[in-house]
Amino acid sequence: MAKQLTIVVPGESVDVTIEHLNAIGIINLYYEQPIETTMNNNGYGFELKEHEKIDLHIIVEDEHDVMDTLNLLCKTLSILPKEVAQKDINLELENVIFDDIPLGNGWKIRYGEAVENRQEKTIYLDPQGAFGTGIHETTQGCLKMITDHSFDRCHVLDIGTGSGVLAIAALLKGASRVTAIDIEPVEREVLHQAKLNNVENVNVHQVNILEEGYEFPVQFDWTIINIGADESVKIIEQYRLYERSKYFLVSGVVDWNEEKVKNFFKNVGFEIFARTQTNEWVTTLYRKLYFVT
Repeated sequence: MAKQLTIVVPGESVDVTIEHLNAIGIINLYYEQPIETTMNNNGYGFELKEHEKIDLHIIVEDEHDVMDTLNLLCKTLSILPKEVAQKDINLELENVIFDDIPLGNGWKIRYGEAVENRQEKTIYLDPQGAFGTGIHETTQGCLKMITDHSFDRCHVLDIGTGSGVLAIAALLKGASRVTAIDIEPVEREVLHQAKLNNVENVNVHQVNILEEGYEFPVQFDWTIINIGADESVKIIEQYRLYERSKYFLVSGVVDWNEEKVKNFFKNVGFEIFARTQTNEWVTTLYRKLYFVT
């Protein structure tokens, strides 16, 4: 049974704390950003609470290594940045079991398994802080849609890649390469997930494409975008991506804002090819009308 060690650090110091822990070989880390949820016409908004304390979790897969990790961690606490004062750090130890997440079509998500122990129809995931832990309805909706289709020799664009789990799923389904984009510096995490699943050919770019210019490759077979209705439409329209892709897999859309996305794709020559909904979250696959399979 795996063990989970937890240290509590100020939010503004979590990144530098992770860098120090990575430097001494502690890499199986994850945390959840403290956010306040708001509701709006686009679905839900999120306000990052930067000065809240964060639970930074360290996973030790072999319980025999717990004491070694504890000793290493205790030594590290003394060299962490000054703003991470000893009084701000609590050390907890608990048993943790990460259950598989079935996607309902024979595929599943499994946490933290070694490459050599791979099973068929399994996406291995080691969450380390970026969005895409496999828990949220939008991630699961996209994963089910991806694993239901063939991506043989396809070039895939993944906008808002987060942990890279959707890019990894596309590669497992036969994609020849994935261009993954995120506003956050997630390259290390995405490449870690790729190695865990024994796949490659994913290129990660950090860019805020809503505000910065970005030169997309000329053509994609699939575009995956899981970031919200308004943002999705704005990005696709701004870069005229509807002229470059045969399929669009769109999620992060709430049912009360779905009509806006449907009308947009209808107006640029796409039809609904598949759709799924869990609670209020809608995931839709759009196909270019003139594209013949």
